Amino acid sequence: MSSLDERNRDVRRTLRVLWRNELVKTIFLMCLVVVSVLIFKEILIMALKTNYPLHTPISSSMEPTLNIGDLLIVQGVSDFDGVNAGLEDGDIIIFRKPANPHEFVVHRAVEKSQTSNGEPYLATKGDNNRSRDPWVITEDNIIGKVIWRIPLLGYIKIFLGTPVGMIITIILFLILTFLERAGE
Repeated sequence: MSSLDERNRDVRRTLRVLWRNELVKTIFLMCLVVVSVLIFKEILIMALKTNYPLHTPISSSMEPTLNIGDLLIVQGVSDFDGVNAGLEDGDIIIFRKPANPHEFVVHRAVEKSQTSNGEPYLATKGDNNRSRDPWVITEDNIIGKVIWRIPLLGYIKIFLGTPVGMIITIILFLILTFLERAGE
């Protein structure tokens, strides 16, 4: 038998021994879950044509249409042609707040218009707000429009998006791993 065959057999034997170890199985399954979530996110990004396919309202400005904690599915739009504007039936859009591009806002597109130099813009308003927003949205501010809402599921996204949520999740995984290990 060649030395390559012997090494292959030794590697297979080592892998079998490792696979019998519950800790190794648990770590493998955790890695599999993480990779699956990342692949799912990339599929959503490609299918919905936006880098931000999931969003959650964090204020009551869109109530009763959208509530804090709803998970929103967002379809990317390349320009304002894909956005319907109207006070009652306009699309609900996600956009970067003009004064703070790191902050996202979820409001209804209520009017499409153009500046004096012909630049298109959208006026927006929260359904629960009395007046329109004090800014206008240009095409480079828009992330996409809401195409679906899943009630309450966004609380998970909110929780996991905080440092405390991530730490608690990691601690829970470690505790579960320890408890499984202690049961052997």
